[in-house]
Amino acid sequence: ATDYPDIEQKLETLHSPLFFLSHLKKIIWETDEGAHGSYKLVKEKETKIQSVAYSHITLTHETGGEQTVKRYHRYMDGCAVAFESNEAKEPQPLEEEENIFCFFPTKEQSSLPFVIHAPFLLTDNRESIKHHEAWNQQQVEKLGTLVATALTHLAQSNQLKDRIFDIIPLEKNKFLKKAGSTFLAPLYIAITEAMRTKALFLTDDGLYVDATHTRHT
Repeated sequence: ATDYPDIEQKLETLHSPLFFLSHLKKIIWETDEGAHGSYKLVKEKETKIQSVAYSHITLTHETGGEQTVKRYHRYMDGCAVAFESNEAKEPQPLEEEENIFCFFPTKEQSSLPFVIHAPFLLTDNRESIKHHEAWNQQQVEKLGTLVATALTHLAQSNQLKDRIFDIIPLEKNKFLKKAGSTFLAPLYIAITEAMRTKALFLTDDGLYVDATHTRHT
């Protein structure tokens, strides 16, 4: 027996295969039986924020005559974070929580309302991240710095609006536990520090201020 049906199913259900690949923009597939589909990434003009590459991207998946379109604010600097957005480019929480990416999705949950990617060291089956590797812990720290940069940029470009609490993790106990911090704890701490020190809160005057000018503590 051939494995063609299994291969076709996998081609139909690839999960955001172009999300964090720098040079691949489109995948098209077709079978002898006529089944076909595609994955496409469209990137608007890239902007540099120091070493960070920012762009608003659109990911399109077509198969079986149906099309799925998702849009993101994507920030890349070795690692990457991406905030889902609507057509007006307003950031919003993920429709469905994404696992952590290492170019492709792992089986590691993030508990985050945005997508993260880094070149982690993985287990042999590429499904899990080696949490205790120093390299991987450094990647999480870099992701924390990148998220702070991304939030600041969204505010400075007036795209954040009053959505800050929609796109950051709010459940502290998912990252900082009595039994010990989780793998992504440094990222969560970096976000809380950014909330305290960066101008991320929109006032009635249309200005962004830091937490010292709000009731947020």
